[in-house]
Amino acid sequence: MSKNTEPIYTLAIASRLSGIPTHSIRQYIDKGLLLPFKTETQRHLFSEIDIDRLKSIKHLIGEG
Repeated sequence: MSKNTEPIYTLAIASRLSGIPTHSIRQYIDKGLLLPFKTETQRHLFSEIDIDRLKSIKHLIGEG
């Protein structure tokens, strides 16, 4: 079963699902490690693929 690429999770939900603080996720976005969907009102939305990427980043930097 393939992961969904539809951007449906807010930053707070992505933080909870990945176990990564919101400020860290914002840093990852600023550094280009993650490119979530951005709404017209500049809110980031995350897909299941983005959540998996966050978990991978967390593992690779040794925080998970």
